[in-house]
Amino acid sequence: MAFSFTIQDEIDLIRSIGAYEDLDGDYSGDAPSAPSSGTIIRLADRANREAWEVWSASDEGWNTLRVNLTSSTDPALSSSFVDLPSDCHRIRAVQFQVGPGLGYETLRRANATDDLFTVVGSGYPLAYREFPTRLEILPAGAMSTVRLTYCPVAARITATTDTIPSTDGYDLYVAYWVLVRLRQREDRDTSEFRASLAEVRAAFTEKVRRRDRSQSMRMRPRGTVGRWPVRPRNL
Repeated sequence: MAFSFTIQDEIDLIRSIGAYEDLDGDYSGDAPSAPSSGTIIRLADRANREAWEVWSASDEGWNTLRVNLTSSTDPALSSSFVDLPSDCHRIRAVQFQVGPGLGYETLRRANATDDLFTVVGSGYPLAYREFPTRLEILPAGAMSTVRLTYCPVAARITATTDTIPSTDGYDLYVAYWVLVRLRQREDRDTSEFRASLAEVRAAFTEKVRRRDRSQSMRMRPRGTVGRWPVRPRNL
């Protein structure tokens, strides 16, 4: 089960590892010997976004959201558009429902060829193209419910009461990232913390794969819906 730390917990961890005194009241100007909470929070915000990139690039299904988007059809167009959620960061899958009570088919990303061979009113969409704030569904086809699976953007870190995940060593990734930058600000040797950051990053990247160790990895055949093909046994 996932759990989280507050940014105040993270500040205490950073000061403990970096041997910084907790003297915010005396060092409001961010003296090198004792960086203020404000400085650490700003750096933690950047570190959080970098760690989130690793999380969002991990296996499909982990740390994702799913919403239904309704695409409207205009007979005059060979495509239709749907707006992306405002917090959409990385698309995992775009699917459409084959029919009421039926399953979903995954759309592929569109290329230039899809623009040449679109057929208005074909019944089902075949591909999608991603724009900054919306999706283009090709061809327009009939009215379809499009299901979007995506990873949201990283939450901003602005206060000590904000939280970050501590699953898989996420908090350590953020802590050592910040410590390297603090040492850079002070024009001090960063090699010790860089080595620790590299070690933590490698372990974190491995853990977020979220592999189900009880299941063997299998590739789904391209363009297939329904049953898996049965491979004949060698007799």
